Amino acid sequence: MCLPDIVATDSTTVAGVTAIVARGFSLTRARLPLTFGAITDRGVSGVDKSYFIQLAASMAAVAALVGLAAWVGISRPGGPLDVERVRAILAVEFPGRALDAIWVATDGSGALARSGGMALVLCPIGDGFAARQIPWAQAVSSSFRNGQLRIDLADIAAPVATIALPSWPPTDLAA
Repeated sequence: MCLPDIVATDSTTVAGVTAIVARGFSLTRARLPLTFGAITDRGVSGVDKSYFIQLAASMAAVAALVGLAAWVGISRPGGPLDVERVRAILAVEFPGRALDAIWVATDGSGALARSGGMALVLCPIGDGFAARQIPWAQAVSSSFRNGQLRIDLADIAAPVATIALPSWPPTDLAA
């Protein structure tokens, strides 16, 4: 069995450019088709048609996915919260919990509810809301500055909830 010489080279001059063409080991003797920027005997070849077909197909696929997302309305926000909507969300997230009181943010972007000794927090995440529960004492002792209640949730997905309220803590349910 005879193997071809791996390091043998030839030099070719095409259109004033000298190129070194290496002949290496190959399992087949067939020549591969020339692709992007290869130097041939007839000059420098450009990009072949298959590249443009693949590029056009990829662009069409991306455009179709963007159009589908826009048509379905994936990025449509849910709108501001009100008391009824907060009750409905909390009923799904925490079934069987009785709500003692609900405080909705003045801008409708979050809410806080008391359920026994726990505080149920709704905070905006993306286009929706994340529901978390924390001890009521932690919610009452959260920092309140400039009309913003900042609650540390200690959660990677929703680390801090910021709820705009007129005042905090409530005087009638602070215990």
